[in-house]
Amino acid sequence: MTPTVNQQLASMKASLERSVIPALPPEARFAQEQAGMIAATLAWLIDVQEFELRYERDEAADYHQLLCDLVTVDGADIADELWRSPLLSADSSLAEIRKQSRELKKAAIDAAIELNGRADAKLLAVAQRQSEREQAWFRMTGFTASAKPGGI
Repeated sequence: MTPTVNQQLASMKASLERSVIPALPPEARFAQEQAGMIAATLAWLIDVQEFELRYERDEAADYHQLLCDLVTVDGADIADELWRSPLLSADSSLAEIRKQSRELKKAAIDAAIELNGRADAKLLAVAQRQSEREQAWFRMTGFTASAKPGGI
């Protein structure tokens, strides 16, 4: 059996906490702090890694829908190939989905800005959903107490 990415990360974290951190001399406070930061980062990666593809697909879908909504606003100038193109499937690579998401986001925000406030409500709704995803993404940092695990 091949270990999953989460299992590999958990193994690295456990090794760090069981073997490396206890072996650091007490006077090496900076090294202890850095090792603790690495362990915390590994814990965060374990928490969010499985949701990354879904996060990017949801973000792409939100901005694709926003583009489709903005096309109906008089005066909107949106490239046909972006809003008429289907979203990439889950079979696409994370890098491809992320690229599409960024292109859709840029086009949607640019179009909303050109509409001079006439699309603010639509843009605000998408921004609120993005904020919820980002709060879920960073919930383990302690800055977003109300976010749900994987709450994307």
